[in-house]
Amino acid sequence: MTISSKQLIRNITSITCAYVGRKALTFIYFTLIARYSGVEVTGAYFLLVSFAAVITSFLDFGFSNTLIREASKAPEKLAFYLNNILTAKIFLSALAIVAGTFILIFFDYSLRIKILVAMLVATMIFETFAETFFSCARVRHHMKTEAQTLVIGQFITLMVGGLSLWLYPSLYLLILALLLNQMCHFFRSYYLVVHTLSLPLQLSFDKTTFISLTKIAIPFHIAVLFEQILYADAFILKYLTEDRIVGLFGVSHALINAFRFIPIVLGLAIFPALSSFHAFSPSKFKKLFQGFYTVLLSLVAPLAIFLLLFSSEAIDLLFGEKYIESSRTLQILALSLLPLFLSYPFSKLLDACNKQLLNATLKGISLVIHLTLTVVLIPSFGAVGIALSCLLSYTFLFLASMHYGSKMLPHVYSFCFKNMLYVMLASCFMGYCLFILKLFLHPFVLIPFGFFLYISSLILLRGMTRSGFNKDEAYREWLLLAKRALR
Repeated sequence: MTISSKQLIRNITSITCAYVGRKALTFIYFTLIARYSGVEVTGAYFLLVSFAAVITSFLDFGFSNTLIREASKAPEKLAFYLNNILTAKIFLSALAIVAGTFILIFFDYSLRIKILVAMLVATMIFETFAETFFSCARVRHHMKTEAQTLVIGQFITLMVGGLSLWLYPSLYLLILALLLNQMCHFFRSYYLVVHTLSLPLQLSFDKTTFISLTKIAIPFHIAVLFEQILYADAFILKYLTEDRIVGLFGVSHALINAFRFIPIVLGLAIFPALSSFHAFSPSKFKKLFQGFYTVLLSLVAPLAIFLLLFSSEAIDLLFGEKYIESSRTLQILALSLLPLFLSYPFSKLLDACNKQLLNATLKGISLVIHLTLTVVLIPSFGAVGIALSCLLSYTFLFLASMHYGSKMLPHVYSFCFKNMLYVMLASCFMGYCLFILKLFLHPFVLIPFGFFLYISSLILLRGMTRSGFNKDEAYREWLLLAKRALR
C-alpha cells in the first residue's frame, strides 16, 4: 500500500497531537497524586503502574509491531495475521490470569492486594487487545480514531482519579480510573476494526504462520521491554530502599516520561511507511529516515538543556518542596534523553530493514548493562544511580545502533554528525545565555527567550559554509517548514 506525503504528515500530526494531549493529562494526573497524597502513597501508586507496564509488554510479546511490519509489506494478509495474533494473545491472557491467581494464593496476600492485582490484570488485558486493534488501523494509515481515543481515555482517568483525590483518596479508585481508560480503548478499537476497517474477526491458528510471527515478535518484545526499563527499575529500587525513595524517583520519571513519548509516537507513525519504503522506494526510505533523525535531534537538545538548568524549579513548582531531593536525578535523566532520542531512528531503521534481531540484541545488551549498573549503583547513590545507569546504557545503545545502521544507509555518519554539530552548538549557546540570565529573570520569561535564541542560532549556523554565510541556505529549510505548517 502506498502512502502520499500529505497523508503521512496528517498521520504524524494527528497521532503526535493525541499523544501530547494524553501525556499532558497523564502528567497532570500524576502531579495531582503527588501533591495531594504523601510521598509513600505516590511511591506505592508508581510501583503498581510499573508492574502493569512491565507485564503488559509480556502480554503483547511484540506481536503488535510484528503485525504492523508484516502487514505493511503485504496488506492483503492483514486479517489473516490479525486473527492468528488474537489467538496467541487470548492464550497469553489466560496464562496471565492463571499466573496472577497462583501468585496471590501462594503468597497469601491481603484482600486489598488481591483486588488491586485483579484490577490491574483486567486493565492489562484490555490494553493489549486494544493495541493490536489499533495496529491494524496504523497499517491502513487510519489513525484519527486512535488519536481521539487516546485523549478521551486519559480524560476519563483524570476525571475519575481527580474526583477520588478530592472526595475520597483511595488506591482502588486510582487504579479503577486506569481500568476505565483501557476499557474505552478496547471498545473503540474493536468497533474501528469491525465496522470501519471491515476486518473479519475469528480464532485462527496456522502453525507455520504462528512460528514465523513469533520469531519476528521476540526481538520486538525485547525492544519493548527496553522501553519499559525505568518501570522495571522501580522494583529494584523498592527492594533495595523504601517507598519514599520510590516516590522521589517517581516524580523525576513522570517528568522525563512526559517527553520520552516523542520518539515513540513519531516511530509509531513513521514505522509503517519506513517499512513500505524500504521494500519499494529506497530514495524515500533515506529521506524519511533523515527527516526523523533531524526532527528528534532538533527537539531533544534544547529540551535537555532546559531540564538541566531548571530541574529544581520544575520539581518545586509541579510537585512541591517535599520532592526537591529528586532534582539531581532529573538532571542526569535529562542528559540521558539525548542518546535515547537519537537511538530511535536507527532502531526503526534496523527494524524496517529486517534486522530486528540485531536491534533486539543491541537493546538486550544495553538492558543488561543498565540493570547491572542499577544494582551496583543504587546502594551508594539511590535514585541517582538509576539515572547514571540510564545515561551510560543509552549512550552505548545510540553508538552501537548508529554503527550498524550506517551499514544500511551509506554516508549516514556524515549526515548525522553534521546536523548534531549545528544543533549542539546552538543548544549550548542558548544554555550559556540562560545560565547567566537565570540569576536575574524568572524561568517563565527565559523559556520563550531561550527558544528564540535556539532557533536564531540554528538558522545562522545552517547558513555557515566554507565560502562564508549563505543567507539563502540558512532560510530555505525554515521557510519551507513554515509554509507546510501554515498550509
